[in-house]
Amino acid sequence: MARKVLIIGGSGQIGQAAARALAAAGWAVTAAQKRPEALPAELVRAGVSSVRLDREEAGALVRLVYGGFDAVIDTVAYDDRHARQLLEVEGDVGAFVVISSASVYRDQEGRTLDEAAQTGFPQFPVPIGEDQPTTEAG
Repeated sequence: MARKVLIIGGSGQIGQAAARALAAAGWAVTAAQKRPEALPAELVRAGVSSVRLDREEAGALVRLVYGGFDAVIDTVAYDDRHARQLLEVEGDVGAFVVISSASVYRDQEGRTLDEAAQTGFPQFPVPIGEDQPTTEAG
């Protein structure tokens, strides 16, 4: 039986690339986004299914994930509300991959990409690990 993955933001650039690669590797891929019809025909032909998900709708992610996924890839986790949504479904998910913008990180001197014009470009390790300091909320 194929492993199941849910990609939140499946019609975006990162979501499409992940869906393409995982479908080619034999995963059963479900792409979730506000407009399911936005999934490119190429991915539909590759067997990727598309479902509607509005993160602002209370309980929407819980209903979608019910029954379990081997993995959830979240390409649109923007804030603490989205993190709480993922925590609500962790019992039904084998593993999470949460992709964030490099803009949330700061280097050892406090420099960020968003402020590079004023402070200079930050120096980040490659790849950026989970222990990299982040900016203050807001």
